[in-house]
Amino acid sequence: MAFVLRIIKQSPAYFFSISYLSLRNRHFFSTLHHNEYHLFDKMHQRASSDFKLLVDLLKTKPRDPLLVASIHCISIKYSILLDKFFRTTLLTAYAGAEDSDSSWALFDEEAACDVILYNAIINTCLMKHDLRTCFDLFREMVKELHEFDSTTMVIVLSVVARARDVKQGAVLHGAILKRRFDFDTQLSNALINMYAKCGDLSSSEFVFADVRAKDITSWNSVINGSLFNGLPTKSALYFREMIHSSFQPDPISLSSGISACSFYEELHSLGKAIHGLVLKLGHGGIHGSSIENSLISFYSHSGDIEAAKEVFDSLFGKNIVSWNSMIGGLVENMKANEALQIFRELSSAMAMPPNAVTLIAIIPAIYKLDLPFEGKSVHAFAIRRQMEPSNPSLGNCLLDMYLKFDNFISAGHIFNAISDKDLVTWNTMILGYSKNPFLKQEARVLFCELLWQDLICSLPSLLAVLPSCTGQQDLNFGKSLHCWGLKSGLSSEVYVVNALMAMYTTCGDISASSQLLQSILAASDIVSWNTIIVGFVQNGHHIEGIKTFLSMHQSFDLQPDSITFVSSLSACGNLGLVHLGRSMHGLMTKCSAGSDLMARNALITMYFRFGYPENAELVFRTSKVRNLCSWNCMISGFTQIKDGKRALEFFKQMGGGQANEFSLVGASCACAQLWDLRKGREVHGYVIRSGMQSNSFIESALLDMYGKCGGLDISIRIFNNSYRNSVASWNSMISAFGLHGEGEKAIKLFSAMTQLGNQPTKSTFIALLSACSHSGLIEEGFWLYRRMKEEFRLEISTEHHVCVVEMLGKAGRIDEAFDFVRRSASKEDSGTWGALLSACLDHSNLQIGKLVAEHLFRLEPDNIGYYVTLSNLYADHGMWSNAEQVRSQVQDRGLRKTPGCSLIY
Repeated sequence: MAFVLRIIKQSPAYFFSISYLSLRNRHFFSTLHHNEYHLFDKMHQRASSDFKLLVDLLKTKPRDPLLVASIHCISIKYSILLDKFFRTTLLTAYAGAEDSDSSWALFDEEAACDVILYNAIINTCLMKHDLRTCFDLFREMVKELHEFDSTTMVIVLSVVARARDVKQGAVLHGAILKRRFDFDTQLSNALINMYAKCGDLSSSEFVFADVRAKDITSWNSVINGSLFNGLPTKSALYFREMIHSSFQPDPISLSSGISACSFYEELHSLGKAIHGLVLKLGHGGIHGSSIENSLISFYSHSGDIEAAKEVFDSLFGKNIVSWNSMIGGLVENMKANEALQIFRELSSAMAMPPNAVTLIAIIPAIYKLDLPFEGKSVHAFAIRRQMEPSNPSLGNCLLDMYLKFDNFISAGHIFNAISDKDLVTWNTMILGYSKNPFLKQEARVLFCELLWQDLICSLPSLLAVLPSCTGQQDLNFGKSLHCWGLKSGLSSEVYVVNALMAMYTTCGDISASSQLLQSILAASDIVSWNTIIVGFVQNGHHIEGIKTFLSMHQSFDLQPDSITFVSSLSACGNLGLVHLGRSMHGLMTKCSAGSDLMARNALITMYFRFGYPENAELVFRTSKVRNLCSWNCMISGFTQIKDGKRALEFFKQMGGGQANEFSLVGASCACAQLWDLRKGREVHGYVIRSGMQSNSFIESALLDMYGKCGGLDISIRIFNNSYRNSVASWNSMISAFGLHGEGEKAIKLFSAMTQLGNQPTKSTFIALLSACSHSGLIEEGFWLYRRMKEEFRLEISTEHHVCVVEMLGKAGRIDEAFDFVRRSASKEDSGTWGALLSACLDHSNLQIGKLVAEHLFRLEPDNIGYYVTLSNLYADHGMWSNAEQVRSQVQDRGLRKTPGCSLIY
């Protein structure tokens, strides 16, 4: 309203006449409340004498700029403005009406400013958060007037508290002590608040202890100060001490005490007691009360969402904070649907539209429920209300939402639209790109751009870009990040070292990860050890993983968690360490991880790998809670041990309604093992009804199932109708042709596969060599074997050698097979030598059979199958004494042959 003063200077008479006529015109005051009309009527009748009435009007809240300007006009007309107290009040009123220009105009016109007027203008700048000007005015005041009062100190201490300038606060504290102002309780309260807000709680407590005449504000300051510094337990202790000191808490005390009890479970009983005190003192259900909002947050943090809803429903008049607290509490307690329902109720209430905090609270519920359309609607609402991108927190929240929905185009638009990007904005965008394997390069580019900004990169920036390192090819960039972290002094914290260890592990450099663990051994936590154990197991170093687990358990006082057990149990299963696996099971039952569902599922998988289905089923049956993974572990476990009948039983018990791709793959494999085409068709029918026939894993399993069950024509139809065949589907189709003796078709299919640009795998050549074996295509088989080594550079494994031996064995070329094994296979490769022994039995080749059997006896002396095969070979040649002699060796060693069973049931 600075224009008012300019008009007064240019033509006072004209302005006074206009003001007088305007006061008589009710339309001029159409924006004022009904009560204010009456006040103005009274004022007009006796404006020259009723000084108090004008002052009361200036203190009206909320402050109306039109009301303040009008009072300014009247005060000029009736010379009330000459009063210094009134000018100070008017200056403060302009500030409250957010018209700081008029406040400054009044201040500049003052010929002789005193302490009171300086206090008013400093307070005005404080209300505008112009902290630098506040300090400048205070220095000018001291220089011009050489004095200040306790009110000045209270205001300036508030400035210091907002600026977090503890050094300046200490200087002011010294001035207060020098002037003997420390007996002023209000000033002492300001000191308590200042030190607490500046992070120096010990000084704040020292001042509090020194206050002789404590009032409720003193207690509130130290309670809130403790809470502000992240010490809710201390805050709760001060609240108890206040109650024992016979002080009756006010709404601020109660609200702070309840907030303090929200953080730790041991304080929940105190929080409920404070709730009882709230009801006793009559503060419950008050409109707009911060107590009720704190209670909603308290019960939400405590996990008692029903109590939070009771408090919310009991509110007589809900303000926007109440709605926001309830929505945030529901989201926190995984009640996303209810949170969305509350948000819709608030949106339909026209009198109280959602604000930016509401949108920030509801957005997590939207992406938890996977509702991208609703997310766009919230974004549109924010644009209509002009909340975005002016509100950086909301902009960052929307950015995170779009990234979680993989809507990178919209995320990019928001990122570019935010003009004043902060570190959270950059880190959110970098992390979103880092988690997408196709955008990890963009994440690195953004990180490099961030380094050129004026912003100082922090730990979250480093942690955001590290996930972009996902393979061997990213190791050099990961090392660069590590060097940057060391140079910036950001890599000393344990959780940063853990992230770096995970990066090195993901990139395949286990030795670097181990060295990092050694560097923080004394300060290492369970995450550190889990990272290295998981890294060893995922990279196939199972023995090292077990050794690391034992080292952690024996040398460090760390409690293994579910992640530790999942990886260690997996290592035990892969290594066949039955005794150690059982010991881990016993250790699990003694700690909290014993009830963890993920760890129990790992136990099921381990026991199946040991060949102990009874133990696996016992773990499954005794689990209080089961999820889909539990059922899948049982189905795939029985499939792995070739017990398709039990696998299908569990598939039926689970119920098809919750089956996923893993369940259906397991059921299809079980049908293939049983050669049960009818049940295989039933599984296929469910796949079609559920719309999962395009899944590459399911498609491959169905092709394999129909191929093994005699439905080659159906396999061909499925393969030809597929929109895009995966390599696994090509392999299954090649295998199906091979099983049906269609070796030439299998080779033609392989040629078509390579011509389309599909890279064959080891499994592809196993299927091809097996097809050549079934069809007697010896030369073609050797041609494919050579192409595998020379053209495709694939590593040859035992399975490939076995296929070649079987191919030669079926053709009766035992000598060639024996020569091939001696040249190509390892002497310790029992699988290949065993295939050769079977071929010798098929063609009654005793001479080579004896040599091969003797070699196998040295490799695996307890494998009864080799003894039985050699005994049968002797029997074929009528050498019964030799056959009996081999049988005697079996009895002497105490070996027993597993009895056979019929597939007919």
